Amino acid sequence: MLKQTLVLLVMLVLVPGIAATETINGCVHQKSGKLRIVGIPGQCKSSEAPISWEAEGPPGPEGAKGDKGDKGDPGDPAPQAQPVELVGFTAAQIAGTDSFFALNTACVDEFPGSHFCTATDIAQVSVLPAGLIGDAWFTPAPGPDLNFLSSSRACSGWSPGGSTGLRINHIGVIVQGVCNQSFSASCCAPAP
Repeated sequence: MLKQTLVLLVMLVLVPGIAATETINGCVHQKSGKLRIVGIPGQCKSSEAPISWEAEGPPGPEGAKGDKGDKGDPGDPAPQAQPVELVGFTAAQIAGTDSFFALNTACVDEFPGSHFCTATDIAQVSVLPAGLIGDAWFTPAPGPDLNFLSSSRACSGWSPGGSTGLRINHIGVIVQGVCNQSFSASCCAPAP
C-alpha cells in the first residue's frame, strides 16, 4: 500500500496541467496495483479498476496563532517640504472679505509662479525682501511655529465665520486686521 501511495504522489507532482479544483481520474491495475492517470474513468482496461479523487481537498481547520514577528526596518524618511520665500506684497489692495481666489490671483498676476502665502509659508521666511511697504494678508494654516493660528483667524471670504484676519507687516510682525479693511496680499513662491 505504501508503494502505491508513493507512486500516486509522484504522479501528482509530475502530471502537468491539473488544476487545483479538478477531479483526477486514474486506473489501478487489479493484480500489480500500478496506477495510471487517465482523462476519464471509461478509459480503464478490463484488467484495471477506475479510481478518482479531487486534486485539492477541503480546507483544514485554522491553525494556531503564530509568534510575534521581528521588528521591521525603519521606513523611508518623509519627503522634505519645498522651501518657500516671501517674494513680495501686491500693489493691489484687497479687502479681507474678498475671496481667497482674489488674493491668490493678485499674487499670480504680480509675481508669476507665486501663490497667496499660508501661515506655514510665513513660518519658513527667514529674510524679508527689500522694499516691502505696509501690511499684507496671509491665510491661516497650522505651521511648526505658528500652531496658535486657526481658521477662526481667517476672514469670512477665506473660511467660515471669520471677522478678523492675519497680516504680516513690512518688518515681519504678525498682526490682526479687521476683514472689511483693504491690504496687500502676501505672495510666496518656491525658493530657488
